[in-house]
Amino acid sequence: MCEIHFTQAEWEEFGIHKLRSADFIESDGCYFKPVGKDDVLSPKHAVQVRKATRKVLAEEAKNALAASAKALAALALPQDATFTR
Repeated sequence: MCEIHFTQAEWEEFGIHKLRSADFIESDGCYFKPVGKDDVLSPKHAVQVRKATRKVLAEEAKNALAASAKALAALALPQDATFTR
């Protein structure tokens, strides 16, 4: 686990108010959870987080694959293409 600490001034720049320990923040495709001194994931919650993460990653991989296939299709030659020398 990686911890990132912000100064009060940095936190105020985010404009986030009333953040609860159960909330998540998405930034650039990554998800962050506020952590307090007493916050510990239960095994059940850890499994739920892993499943949610896998679901997001699978959807991103599916979208990337579809975009790649579309890009390759755009590069493909038509079936009736002829070549001259």
